[in-house]
Amino acid sequence: MNIHDLLLPSRFLMSLGHIILLFMIAQTLVQDYQNNNDQSASQFILQHKSIGSAVGLSIVGIFVQLGSFLGGFTMFHSLLSFVHIIVDFIAVILLSFYVTDNWPQNALWWIFGTLNAPFALLEMGSTIAQTVAIKKSKYKL
Repeated sequence: MNIHDLLLPSRFLMSLGHIILLFMIAQTLVQDYQNNNDQSASQFILQHKSIGSAVGLSIVGIFVQLGSFLGGFTMFHSLLSFVHIIVDFIAVILLSFYVTDNWPQNALWWIFGTLNAPFALLEMGSTIAQTVAIKKSKYKL
């Protein structure tokens, strides 16, 4: 059994788990307001915008990762796939605690800043490097 036979489905499933949790957080924003009636409307709007922005940027980052992965640019990079599996696993665990334990909203920004944004940028860099390498090899023919 090849290592890619294990890494490919694992990376895909961890990315899907990450996306599902982000969509769960987006869906629970209104329910959180209904449960916390002690907030004013302006506080809720500010919190809603902050969490919505963090969730939106996180979803964009995951779609960048999935687009590069499913496009075949980084599908067979074993180290990159392993790193994404570990990072998505940690993010899924932390987002699960965020949902179940009612962590403060800035925790979502920390999760995004440490586990999503840098690795989406890494994925974009790897995709660009792969694209440049393909174009250079075409010109040498």
